[in-house]
Amino acid sequence: MPPGSLVRPKQGPEDEISQIHKDNFSDAKKSLVGFCVKFKTVGKPNKHMNKPSRSKVGLMHRVLIVSGAILCVATSGAIAQVAAGPRPAAAPADAPVAAAPAVPEAQVVPANTQATPDSSPQATAERVIVTGSNIPTAEEVGPNPVLSYNRASFEKSGERTAEEFLRNLPIANANGVPVSNNENGSNTAVGAAAIALRGFDSRATLVLLDGRRVAPYPIGNNPGSVNAMFVDLNSIPQAAIENIEILKDGASTTYGADAVAGVVNLKTRHYFDGGQATVEYGNTTEKDSGVFSASIVYGVGTSTTEITGVLNYYHRNAIANRDRSYSAIPPFLSSNASPYNLQLSNAAVAEAGGTVVPTDTGIQFATAPDFTNGLAPANNYLYSDSRIRAGAAGFNFNQFSLSFPSTERYGGYTHFEHKFYGEQAVVYGDILYQNVKSTNELAPPATGSFETAGQVTLAIPPRVPNLAGTTPFGGPTYAETGVTPGAFNPFNPFNQIISGGSRARLAEFGNRVFDSETDAFLTTIGLKGDKLFNGTWGYDAGFRYSQVKNVTTGKQVSISRFNRILNQADPIFDPTSSEYIGTTVAFNPFGDYRVPIPANAATVAYATVHPKDEDTSKLATVDAKIYTTSLIELPGGGVGLAVGGEFRREDLSENPDALNLAGDIAGNSPVPAVNGGRKSYAFYAEAEIPIFSPTNAIPGFHALSITPSGRYESFRNNNTDALVPKVGIRWQPFDDELTLRATWGQGFREPSLEELFAAPISGLKLSHDPLNGGAFEPETNVLVLSNRNLQPEESDSYNVGLVYSPKYLPGLTFSIDAWGINRDKVIGSSPADEVLAREVTGTLLPGESVERDAGGGITRIVTQNRNLGSQQANGLDFTFLYQKDTSWGTFTSETQATYLYNFEFPQGETAVGLGLGSGNLVGLTTNPGASNEGFYEWKADSSLDWAWKGFDVVATVHYIDGFDELDPNLVPRHVEYTVRFDLQASYDFTSLIPVESKPVPGYSKDAKSGSRTAAASSPVIDHSFGARLLDGTVITVGCTNLFDDDPPFASGEGGNAVGYPGFTYDATGRFVYVRLTKKF
Repeated sequence: MPPGSLVRPKQGPEDEISQIHKDNFSDAKKSLVGFCVKFKTVGKPNKHMNKPSRSKVGLMHRVLIVSGAILCVATSGAIAQVAAGPRPAAAPADAPVAAAPAVPEAQVVPANTQATPDSSPQATAERVIVTGSNIPTAEEVGPNPVLSYNRASFEKSGERTAEEFLRNLPIANANGVPVSNNENGSNTAVGAAAIALRGFDSRATLVLLDGRRVAPYPIGNNPGSVNAMFVDLNSIPQAAIENIEILKDGASTTYGADAVAGVVNLKTRHYFDGGQATVEYGNTTEKDSGVFSASIVYGVGTSTTEITGVLNYYHRNAIANRDRSYSAIPPFLSSNASPYNLQLSNAAVAEAGGTVVPTDTGIQFATAPDFTNGLAPANNYLYSDSRIRAGAAGFNFNQFSLSFPSTERYGGYTHFEHKFYGEQAVVYGDILYQNVKSTNELAPPATGSFETAGQVTLAIPPRVPNLAGTTPFGGPTYAETGVTPGAFNPFNPFNQIISGGSRARLAEFGNRVFDSETDAFLTTIGLKGDKLFNGTWGYDAGFRYSQVKNVTTGKQVSISRFNRILNQADPIFDPTSSEYIGTTVAFNPFGDYRVPIPANAATVAYATVHPKDEDTSKLATVDAKIYTTSLIELPGGGVGLAVGGEFRREDLSENPDALNLAGDIAGNSPVPAVNGGRKSYAFYAEAEIPIFSPTNAIPGFHALSITPSGRYESFRNNNTDALVPKVGIRWQPFDDELTLRATWGQGFREPSLEELFAAPISGLKLSHDPLNGGAFEPETNVLVLSNRNLQPEESDSYNVGLVYSPKYLPGLTFSIDAWGINRDKVIGSSPADEVLAREVTGTLLPGESVERDAGGGITRIVTQNRNLGSQQANGLDFTFLYQKDTSWGTFTSETQATYLYNFEFPQGETAVGLGLGSGNLVGLTTNPGASNEGFYEWKADSSLDWAWKGFDVVATVHYIDGFDELDPNLVPRHVEYTVRFDLQASYDFTSLIPVESKPVPGYSKDAKSGSRTAAASSPVIDHSFGARLLDGTVITVGCTNLFDDDPPFASGEGGNAVGYPGFTYDATGRFVYVRLTKKF
C-alpha cells in the first residue's frame, strides 16, 4: 500500500472510484485556494520613491472579495460540520495510518486523517529519503522546509515546460534565465532556461536530477552584470519528470555547499506498469505561437526487475516583438540606425557642400535623409554635433527581433533496477538523451562604433582615390583604419574615410539568425541496498557522467568582407580576377533600408557569413553513502546517521569559429577559445538525534529532534578547502498538530568554470557619460571578462517556521517560514556607469577600461568578474491548504505566498547618485540600467480545485507585485503589479471497475519498495466497446492567462529592449490548450 493510503472497509465500485480521486488529490500537490493574499496596504509608498496611484486597485479588491468569499464558504462548511457533529475520537497510538513521506507544505496529505479501525491488516509508515537529508524518515514534517510538487501539480498548472512552471512559483522571485528574451549579445544562451530562487541569480540555486548533479549549460548568461552558469531545464525531458522537490533553506551539507538559495531536485519516473500516451496542442489567441507536444511512458517488470522508459517531443512556434503592441516599440530606439549615423570632420563636410556644425573637436555627425536611394547629395544630409538617429529618431529593432525563439525538442529517458539479493543488493541505472533546437532572430547587425578596440575596424573609403594615403580633409587615417591607399567608394558624398564613432544598422543584410542545437546526454550506474543487518541500515553508491554540447550557427556579417565590398578598387569587382563576385559595383551604404538598392544584392551575399561555435560542458561524479535509522537507541528512539563522499571532475570547452576568434563579426568582440577543468571531492556526515518522541514525551515536548550535519569540500585547481556546518531542530510541543522547525547553515560557492575561464561576453548596456554632461546612451558596448583570480563566495542562511494541521478541522494545513540568506564576496562585474565614474576619478580597477573615439565618444567599456560586496535577503513564506470531501465532490484549495521584505546589495557610486541608494532594494529594479525586472515584495499563487466522479476543474490566480524604476530621463516611475487567471477542466473516462479486481495500469501500489503484486482477475460484465475504448482516457482543456492580460510596462531606465520585465513575464498572452492522455 503506498504511503499516504489508508486502510478502509470494503467498498463498492462507485465508492472505490470516488476514493481513487480523493487519494489522487492526497498524493499530489493540489492547485491552490481561490484568493490572492497581499498583506500590505495597496499603494504603500516606497522609502526611495513616490508611487503613483495604481489603476488596478479596483480589480484587486474584486479579486480579494470574490476569492475570499470562496474560501469562507469552504471553510465555514467544514466548521459547521465539526460543530454539528461530535468530534472524532482520536485513534489509538497504533492506529493503521500511513503518513506521506515528504515535507509537503505544497502537497495535500491531511496530517491528522484517521483510518476507520477494522480487522484489516494494519499499515505502517514507510521511511523514505526526502530532499535535504540522506536519512530515511516517516515523518510528514521534518526540520528542513521542503516543497513537493508531483506530476499532477505540473499538469494542472497548464504550463508548457518545467521552466515555466518553476518560474511562476512564489519562491522564484527574480533573476532567472527564461527561454524568452535571453539573447541580447554574443556568446549567450539561446533557448536555454534556468530557475533562480529567492531573487538571487541562478548560480545560487543547485539543480539536481534524482539527487545527483548534472553538467551545466556550456554557455553562461549575462542578464545583468555577471556570467551566470546554470543547469538547462530544457535539456531534461519534461515527460520524464515525476516529482519536483525544492529545499528552501539552502546551504545544503547533503548535496553541496554551493546550494546558497536552495535546491531544486527533479525526480524521474520509476516503477511504471503498462503504458501511457499523451498528446497536447495549444496556441495563443493572438498571432500564432502554437505548441505541440507528445510523449509515451512505458514500464515492464517482474518481482526482481523493472524498466521504465519515456519518449518525448515538443515544438513551439516563435513570437516576434512586433506581434504584441506592448513590445512593438521599445522604450528607446537605437543609434545603430539606417540611414547610418556618420562621424565626419568639419572640413570634409564643408568640402562636400554640407552644413558645418561648429564643435570643439572639429568633428560632427551627419545622416542621409529618410527614404533616400543612396544618391542624396551632401547638402541634403542632416547635421548635428551628436548622433542624429538616436533616441526618438533611432532605429526600431523590435520590428525585426523575436521575443520567443522557435523551439523543437525530442529525446528519451530509461531507468532500470534489478534485485540481486532482495532489497539488500539492487543494481540500478539510467540513460538520458535530449536534443534541443532553437532558432532566434535579432534585428540586422548593429555595428557599434566603427572603431572599437579588439575588433576589426569598419571603414568606408573616401569618394576619390588617394594613392598617397593622405587625408587632406581630416578624419581617420589610412594607417589607423587599415584602408588601402587608392581605395574609394563612388557613393560617398564626403571625401574622407568614414569610421571612428560612426554607427550603422546593416539592414540590407537582414536579421541576425542563431540556430542553436544542444545535445544533452546522461548516464548513471549504481548499487544500493536497504534493510541490512537489523533492518535499519542501507547504502547507495553510483557513478554519473553527463555532458551538454551546444553548436550555434549564426547568420552574420564579416567586417573584413564588408570593408572589401565598400572599396570599388578591390579585386572582387574585377571580372578578370579569380575573386570576382559577379558584380562590378561596390556596395552603396548611404541608402535607407526601406528603399532597397538592387545593385547591393551580390555584395550582401558575399559579406554574409555563417560562423559556427561549439561549446561543451562535462561532469563526472562518483559518490557513495551509508545510512542507518538506528545507530543507537535513545529513550526518544533510534539515532539516525548518514555519511558519504563525492568526487567530481568538471570540464568546459568553448571553441568559437575563426571569424569570432578574430573579432571579424560586426558588432561582436573577439571570442577566444577556452579549455578549463577542475577536480573536487567532498565528505559529509548527518545525524538525527531524537530527544523526545511519543514514547517518552513530557509536557511541552511531545517530540523533539536535532539534526546536526557538516560537509567538507576541497577543490584541487586552486587548493581551496571549506568546512561548512548545518543544524536543524524539529519540535512538536503538544502533539502532531503543531510542528515547529528551524535550520541554520553555512555555504561556500567556488567560482564556476564560466566565471574563471570563459570567453568574454559582450552586450549593449545603458550608460551615462560623465565626460559628456551625463549624456544618456542606451547602447554602450560592454565587454565582461572572466577572472582566474576570483575568491569563493561564502554564505549563511536560516529558516524558522511552523506547520499547523488542526484535528478539529480535518484537511486543513497552514505553514509559515521566516528565512534569511547572507551572501559574501558575491562574484559579479561593475555596471557601466560605475566604471565610467571611476574613469573620471582615475580609480579604474584591474581589468577595467573605457575606450573612446577621436571625438571623445565611448566605443567600449571593459569590465571583469570580481568579488563584490555582500547580498542579504529576508522574507516570509506562507502556505494555506484545505481539502474537504462532500457529497458533490472533493474541494481542495491552496495558497502559497512569499513576502520579500529585505534585499540588500551595495550598488556603488552610480546607484547612490541616481537616488537608489545601497540599502534595501525590495520593490526596486534589480540592476539599474541593465535589467528587465525588479525585486518583487509579494508574489503569490492561489487555486481552487473541484473533483467529482471523473470531473476535475481547477482555477488558479497568480499575483506578482510591482516595483519602482527610473525612466530614460531618470524620472522615478512605478511598474504595476499583475493578476493573472488560469482555468482547466478534465474528465477521466476510467471505467467503474473495482480497483482491487482490475487495477488501471500505472504505478504499482508497492512502488516505493519496488515490489510488484499481481492482482487477481475477475470478469467484467456489461461493458460496451466504447467504454472499453475510453477506459484509461483523460481529456483536458484549459486556458492560461484567461483574460489576456498584458505584462506591465517597464523601461528599465531605457535599458530594456522589450518594454516589460522580460525575465519574469513573456509575450505569450492568452493560451488555450487541449490534452489527451491514454493509459493502456
